[in-house]
Amino acid sequence: MFLTNYFRLAAKTIADIYKERWQIEIFFRFIKQNLQLKAFIGNSENAVMSQIYAALIVYLLLCYTKFLCNLNVALQHFLRILQLNLFRTCSVQELFQPPAPVISDNQNSRGINY
Repeated sequence: MFLTNYFRLAAKTIADIYKERWQIEIFFRFIKQNLQLKAFIGNSENAVMSQIYAALIVYLLLCYTKFLCNLNVALQHFLRILQLNLFRTCSVQELFQPPAPVISDNQNSRGINY
């Protein structure tokens, strides 16, 4: 049930407006939680929209890369691994493979200790 003092619109129209407003709230909560926009560089509408667009593009590229690599990891974990290995030259799949066992220097290939 919706209460309003604006009688020119039907109750259904007001309910639809409220639903659309709620979708905007959900969208901005998503942006704050996932895109890590802590502060905006500029105050103008163009500056804010440019930052939001850039963050959305990065998010979509990450999702698409994760999809193409067929990885079963959380997007936050995927982003963290990429950040930590930013200057490493390897494929994305190599980043998520378990490390190879380390052979110490005092063992030869037959496993005999010196």
